[in-house]
Amino acid sequence: MSDVSVIIATDMQGGFGLRGRIPWYYPEDFAFFKSVTEGYACVMGRNTYNEIRMIADRCNRKALLPNRQCYVLSTTITEARGAIIIPSLQDIKHDSYFVIGGKQLYDSALDVANKVYITTVNKVFECDTYFALDKMYEMFRLTNTFPSTNPDLTFQLYERK
Repeated sequence: MSDVSVIIATDMQGGFGLRGRIPWYYPEDFAFFKSVTEGYACVMGRNTYNEIRMIADRCNRKALLPNRQCYVLSTTITEARGAIIIPSLQDIKHDSYFVIGGKQLYDSALDVANKVYITTVNKVFECDTYFALDKMYEMFRLTNTFPSTNPDLTFQLYERK
């Protein structure tokens, strides 16, 4: 049985995307993401891959996400530089991995995940894509809060009930 974790940042209403992009920028949140996921496999959908690839290229970074094996869950693309394309979560060859987006992958991963690492941005942003907070609160319980130096950010860990 795999140890599946979800990692996401949302605003106070569960919003996390606007026209395919994250509608905020907090370096501390990116540092938290890196510290939690480093050394693990990361699974993403095609749109999330495209955004991360664009950022990696802009920064002249060879690796998609350094020190992480990346998978792209897709049946429509045939090439993903820096990642392995898989048609389903069952094709991941790791005992532990993180689901890092997007919406469809998050929705399906909540049914199999053991943990949800969530950064709450303590504001409301214009968003067109939302995380299923109600489902998360129903299926998971808060087990840890991590320190933040920014009052706009709350880092928490939820584990399956």
